[in-house]
Amino acid sequence: MPAWNKLLEWAKQFRLLTGRGVRLTRTPNGTFIVAEQRGTPWDHPFKVMVSSTEATVLLGTLSNQVPTISGKRLDEEPAPTLKLLGGPNRDLRSWICLDVQVDETTGAIDPENPKAVIITHAREPESRESGRHALAILIWNPDRSTIRRVHQITHFNLQHRFIKAQAGKPSRHLFWPA
Repeated sequence: MPAWNKLLEWAKQFRLLTGRGVRLTRTPNGTFIVAEQRGTPWDHPFKVMVSSTEATVLLGTLSNQVPTISGKRLDEEPAPTLKLLGGPNRDLRSWICLDVQVDETTGAIDPENPKAVIITHAREPESRESGRHALAILIWNPDRSTIRRVHQITHFNLQHRFIKAQAGKPSRHLFWPA
């Protein structure tokens, strides 16, 4: 016990100082140190930000092609916004997706077609009409009119490959970080 008391006396000689984001709460039983450090925001490719009726998607590429929203490229100024039409599914979820159309014979994406790589709002994350990759999931409030949370799924530029249907197996779209 004498060694412990010596340690306490030694520690009391130092003064606690606060800095940015650090709070001290002194009580009869001691001092509590609370550090509220915020992380540095990361504006990554395909970052989705929403308001009550629209979504904005930061610039990202699919196989070096810039997607469009309503015919406007993501790199245009002002940035295009996506109307959140249709609301959520019965589980109060919807998705911001990257949809890709390819030439079924070659699997190539037509760089001249502004509708070949588009950002969409969908009630389900799958599509039978195109290749689809979910960028973010939107969690809606029970009133179905506002969004409670956005969960980002994709954080990187993407690459794409189309695999043609063979031997009774359907065609597939593969997506991976670039």
